[in-house]
Amino acid sequence: MKPSYSTSFLVGAVAGLIVAIAILLFVASLGGVSYLNPSIETGSVDPVFSIPASTLWMMTLIAGFIGGAVLSAVTFGIARVLDPEAIPVSSVIVVLVGATVGATVAFAVMLLGAGILGTVADGFATVTVVQMVMLTAVIGLAGGATVTWLSYILTRPPVYETDPDLLAV
Repeated sequence: MKPSYSTSFLVGAVAGLIVAIAILLFVASLGGVSYLNPSIETGSVDPVFSIPASTLWMMTLIAGFIGGAVLSAVTFGIARVLDPEAIPVSSVIVVLVGATVGATVAFAVMLLGAGILGTVADGFATVTVVQMVMLTAVIGLAGGATVTWLSYILTRPPVYETDPDLLAV
């Protein structure tokens, strides 16, 4: 079966979204929503994540590392089942590359998103729950697509063959 890198990109985006939301739910259940903050503009009470910024960055790196490692390991396993004769790189390298890319994408998106959507002041990052879910969805889509696509390329590298009919007259 011929490798389909675009399919791996799309499937990875959906899988990354699911993994990212699952990780967010797990981390939030450990006490990430610390209090209800009244919103002055709308007059409503919005639940917010208000945690030390260093904790947010560290948890983002750890969650991105774990999510990237899981996605790349699953991609490696599926690709090996699809094409056992392919000559891939080592599974350790695939998982490490996936974990590194996942952590990098997660950190970049969260750092930028927390600064734009929320507030970072006095060492605390404050982001509403809705904004955090949106940031997590973007991290999952972008990170999952990138990690899965790259892992699939490493596991099933393209094989170049000459086409004898190309120049035939």
